[in-house]
Amino acid sequence: MSKYYSWKPDPHAVATNALDQTWTPGPGYAFPPFCLIGRCLVKVREECTQIVLITPTWQTQPWYPILLQMSIDLPVLLPMNGMTLLSPTGDKHPLILNNTLQLAGWKVSGDLSLQEDFRKKLSNFSFTRCVQARNQLTIVPGRSGMAGVSSGKLIPFTTYGLYTRIFSLDA
Repeated sequence: MSKYYSWKPDPHAVATNALDQTWTPGPGYAFPPFCLIGRCLVKVREECTQIVLITPTWQTQPWYPILLQMSIDLPVLLPMNGMTLLSPTGDKHPLILNNTLQLAGWKVSGDLSLQEDFRKKLSNFSFTRCVQARNQLTIVPGRSGMAGVSSGKLIPFTTYGLYTRIFSLDA
């Protein structure tokens, strides 16, 4: 990565605090602290830019429907292993230790026409009345294979091994 912003002073970083910088021209990449995901989506929308955004697959978060709406490609479930999210001292993230975190890569854009073009390629969602009610608020991502529904269109997850194009920002 040749250019990046850091959350604290870094001699190799272009600047600090990415949210204070201009993100255009895109595309870019972001793996923000989880509490800043909503603000990153607002920034992408306001600047009408495009980024690959790494997020947890937390369907109950207020930013999740916006993430689905702003998607312009299939989200990719990332492989989770012992080397995912290590602290500077080499400690594993607590959500990795208890096996409750699944990350995904999302290609998102503030350009409405790109969002609409993506949704045109998706299958329509239809609710089946005989679907058994879930007894959990969320399910483990990948079990159903679905990221969610946006504008009546079903957005499936894909896996990193089968679909790495999302990480090519020019695709």
